[in-house]
Amino acid sequence: MIGLGGAVGAAPARSAVEIYGVLDTAVEHLRSSTGQHASLMKQTGHVPSRVGLRGREDLGNGMQARFELESGLGLDSGSLLQGGRMFGRSAYVGLGSRQWGEVRLGRQLSLMQGALAPYDPDHFSPYSPALAMQLSDLSQTSLDNVASYWSPTVGGFALALAFASGENAPVAPNPGAPQVVGPGTARHTRAALLTYRRAGLSAGVAAMALVQAMVFSFLERMGMDRGFGAGAVTAVLIALGIVNLFPAPLAAVLEQRWPARAVLCWGPLVQASLALLIAQGTAFPPYAAGALFFSAAMIFTHTFAFGVLARLEPSGRLVAATPAMLMTGSAIGPFLGGTLVKSAGYGALGWAAVGIAGAAVLAFHLACRRLPSARTLART
Repeated sequence: MIGLGGAVGAAPARSAVEIYGVLDTAVEHLRSSTGQHASLMKQTGHVPSRVGLRGREDLGNGMQARFELESGLGLDSGSLLQGGRMFGRSAYVGLGSRQWGEVRLGRQLSLMQGALAPYDPDHFSPYSPALAMQLSDLSQTSLDNVASYWSPTVGGFALALAFASGENAPVAPNPGAPQVVGPGTARHTRAALLTYRRAGLSAGVAAMALVQAMVFSFLERMGMDRGFGAGAVTAVLIALGIVNLFPAPLAAVLEQRWPARAVLCWGPLVQASLALLIAQGTAFPPYAAGALFFSAAMIFTHTFAFGVLARLEPSGRLVAATPAMLMTGSAIGPFLGGTLVKSAGYGALGWAAVGIAGAAVLAFHLACRRLPSARTLART
């Protein structure tokens, strides 16, 4: 007991409680075509009114306990919404860490609302098309007796799983009516949500890997079908392997001197140009020149990309997810390449590489907007 007390005293837990809320109402005047009219104050305006408490406490070793209690308010009368519940919008406790994710127990927002909320300009007001879409599927914005798991974000991907036992499940209301509990409405709810919210570096890395796998899968076959001979094609492949030893160390040296923005935006374009040279050239010299430096372009650019990933997220989770990014593109590449070659010939590989390169440049550009200036990044 003494040893335990000493350990706790050496690293005291930190806690915080926050009061938050939104208060919004409106006065509405209605006039019909027959001349009838009415004025009334609405329960809520553009954004549903609510007030809540949320808190957290650090438990050590990266673990954290948290809670959230949130009430919906009708400002016209001061009433509680969601059928008069004190905490009708949410009431749950959670335990988790940044490394392993979080488990939550209690009344929570549905996963569908979590999926639609970032794209709903009306914030689930009574006029929200997203809310109407949700209720038409007999789903509620909040559910009782929910056990949910929220994974950490890895490479931009995050997974959420939820199970509700169905005890006293609320009836799906009209958008303007509160949720109520009625007989015969109990039902089980199971839901899963997969999100991807980092369409920058991860997408760019995967796109370059896709072009690499798509073209390289047919590199030897293109040379043989064009009559360059087995000896010449084999020599190109051997030379290519030797060249590939140098891009990574060269990029590591230049990473402190060259701006990452420029390298990430030019890298996919260079790769696509080499792919065009390989796929469109019917003579051996352009084929050999393109093949010789084709893989090197991706290796050089990816070395810069992984350095930027480390700067954007020092925790290392994104860098650890780079094999998944590479494998995603590498798995799709041969299938896409085979489909293009069968339908339109080898030349289609080059033009497909140009299109994918455009997407990679856009993804890298969007990611680099979060970085400091190119000169500052080159010096860090």
